[in-house]
Amino acid sequence: MGSSYDGYNGRPRALPYFERWPQYAGRLSNNTAPLPYPDALNMPCDCLALQKAMLKTNKAPLLVFLLGVLVSAAIIVTAVRVSKDRRAAWEAFKVEHHCKITDKMAGDVDINVGMALNTNGDLSPVMIVDDTPSRTGWLCDDGVTYWK
Repeated sequence: MGSSYDGYNGRPRALPYFERWPQYAGRLSNNTAPLPYPDALNMPCDCLALQKAMLKTNKAPLLVFLLGVLVSAAIIVTAVRVSKDRRAAWEAFKVEHHCKITDKMAGDVDINVGMALNTNGDLSPVMIVDDTPSRTGWLCDDGVTYWK
């Protein structure tokens, strides 16, 4: 091995990789820069064992992701079913009570500017959006007007 001192005030010099790790000298070519972690990149490895180890350690995030997808799908399916049930119940009520359309209201979107506290504790302007959906008034034989 070469000298570990550069002769300048007795400071140790950095040894090239082939001097620090002689077992890796044959794996480095003359035109490539030495790698900072030769053990991780230059050592032959059992790739199948490495893949199995990675799968064992990374199962939890995959399971959490799949659980989130399943919960989201269940929420969407439940919301669609409830919406269909409510719509069917209204259609049955409308036929049973002889409901007739009496009025229609167009939807509206209001955009306003207000003030709110930001994370620094200062007042800052914020945009406030108020969305009113379109509605239809139904007068039924029970004397009540239902807005849907």
